[in-house]
Amino acid sequence: MVMVDLSDLNWLHIGAATLAGMILGWLWYSPVLFGSQWMRAVKVTKKEMAASGNSPVPYIKALLGNFVAAIAMAQLVHVFAATSLWEGAQVGLLAGIGLLAALQMIHLAFRGNKTLMLINTSYDLVLLVMMGGLVAMW
Repeated sequence: MVMVDLSDLNWLHIGAATLAGMILGWLWYSPVLFGSQWMRAVKVTKKEMAASGNSPVPYIKALLGNFVAAIAMAQLVHVFAATSLWEGAQVGLLAGIGLLAALQMIHLAFRGNKTLMLINTSYDLVLLVMMGGLVAMW
């Protein structure tokens, strides 16, 4: 099995990719990009969002998820020997389309909200491409 020794990973780059993922999520799900469409797809109002927006728990979970994704992407980038922004982005694209998007299509085929799937999966795809590029280029 090809596993990367965690001590071989650059934790500063993983931290930067994690932070970049949080910023991307903040923009992606804001009214600037797809926040309004996402709220309609999950059937939640601005008032309901405001009422539930006081808890830090979802943000902590998102931070943890981004951190784990950045570690996994750093390992994939290492295994594929990607050493540039472009090569890392290609690893992220392979993971995003070849795994994530393909599996999400299965869920959509049986019962799912197409708009929600497109918003979430495109975010995940952009996130993985960005993370791959960030952890590879340094």
